[in-house]
Amino acid sequence: MAVTCRTICDIMEGIAPGALAMDYDNVGLLVGDLDASVDRVLVALEVTQDVIDEAVRLGADMIVTHHPLMLRPVGRLTKGAGDAGLAYRLAREGICHFAAHTNLDIAPGGVNDALAARLGLKNVRRLQPYYEKGYRKLVVFVPPTHAQKVREALFAAGAGRIGAYGKCSFSVTGRGTFEVPKDAKPYLGAPGNFEQVEEIRLETIVPGYLLDAAVAEMLRVHPYEAPAYDVYALEACPEGMGLGRAGDLTTPMALSAFARLAARALGCEGVRVAGDETALVACAAVCGGSGNGLVDAAARQGAGAFVTGELKHSECLRAAELGVGVILAGHYSTEAVVLPELIRHLQNGLDTLEYTVELVLSGHSHELRWIGGE
Repeated sequence: MAVTCRTICDIMEGIAPGALAMDYDNVGLLVGDLDASVDRVLVALEVTQDVIDEAVRLGADMIVTHHPLMLRPVGRLTKGAGDAGLAYRLAREGICHFAAHTNLDIAPGGVNDALAARLGLKNVRRLQPYYEKGYRKLVVFVPPTHAQKVREALFAAGAGRIGAYGKCSFSVTGRGTFEVPKDAKPYLGAPGNFEQVEEIRLETIVPGYLLDAAVAEMLRVHPYEAPAYDVYALEACPEGMGLGRAGDLTTPMALSAFARLAARALGCEGVRVAGDETALVACAAVCGGSGNGLVDAAARQGAGAFVTGELKHSECLRAAELGVGVILAGHYSTEAVVLPELIRHLQNGLDTLEYTVELVLSGHSHELRWIGGE
């Protein structure tokens, strides 16, 4: 059976659900046809003219990247430079483009877990929970006759999981009141009447990125014309889901030694370091790409070093105040570590479906080069 672009997109959705992406982001299938046949996929950090040349040379039908094209809206697709020109060329070449960006940063097994693994960190945990896509409590009022049906629909949509426990819910019986419109066709009560009925308050927990699907399933099986339900944001999120990562070094070492280890592990020509180079590092925080906004979280985790791609000068000064050494290894080097892992995840998904697609790691690096002074 031929593999379609839709199949690859579905596997990617399982790896890094699109709903995890931050609101400003642009992820998923950005160029192409879901029904297009795919025999070869090129995996790269971003789409450039060089990467498209590589895809054409290899005969790739699809490019999967971390950085998306058209992160900001474009008004036209014409031949030329910039994201619009790249998207235009992809369309002309018949090459699909799929991106997993901040969702791949946040998801377990994504960019930051790959970075932590490359640095050899142990006992890895999220650096900071991402509450915007964290847990929601969903409460719905339902007649006793349909409580189990609604409960099972919510569980099937991904609700009700707390840690290793599944199908978690709570219910209590009470009395609901409502006035039925004269032109309504109520499941309970008569048109024009004020009704009091026995109902069950059913509540469960659902990850924020699955909330819309869970509500849709609940509404699909609920017998009422207009079910009453509430959604509450919780200051908790699924294990492993969050911004950045923190982990312990197998052997504590000086900041300078850890910086050299990071440079070797990430294949950098060099790294920039801020802080006391003699300070002992036993725990490190990491964030692929830009680590702005996470310095305080690194300090709360007890990190002696924060490895990231880039950081504002003011954030470096803040880290010094908090006693956190900074290791800047470049945007590309701290994110490209996910590409081999992404290929592995894609291959596992294809193997499960018993599909054969060739997955190729791009040979192009867009890391900035170091040139020393004379």
